[in-house]
Amino acid sequence: MWKAPDWFVKRLHDIDPALDVFFNTNRQRWIIIRNAAGTQTHVKTLEGKDGGYQPPCEVALNWLKQADMWTHAKTREQLARDLDYEEYRQKEQIARSIKGDFHDAAMDDKLQIKRAVGNASVFPSTKQPSDPAEADASGGNE
Repeated sequence: MWKAPDWFVKRLHDIDPALDVFFNTNRQRWIIIRNAAGTQTHVKTLEGKDGGYQPPCEVALNWLKQADMWTHAKTREQLARDLDYEEYRQKEQIARSIKGDFHDAAMDDKLQIKRAVGNASVFPSTKQPSDPAEADASGGNE
């Protein structure tokens, strides 16, 4: 059976005593979980940037520290404000994305209409005669 290094387990418990780590033999990866209130929650699967194997290391501990919102917030009120702000930020990002999608779709529609109608509407400043006889009389140029 695989056992995480003692130094890693100690540092993990320094971050949060409810955290634990084990090696999943099926996935061939180290898994960090949190055991609290009788519930086991998956926290992180240790993988390298390329998706390959990553041993228990400082990189994983640093990720946990950065992801720990409670440590950053210090109070329940600040944590609630941070979570509200994060939700607001995500909604704004989605709204911007949707607005951009609609803008892109509208621009694409305009382009398709211009192509369907012909180049006459692409260059509105170009005056085109409505009567072919006018074109012959003016020599086709104005």
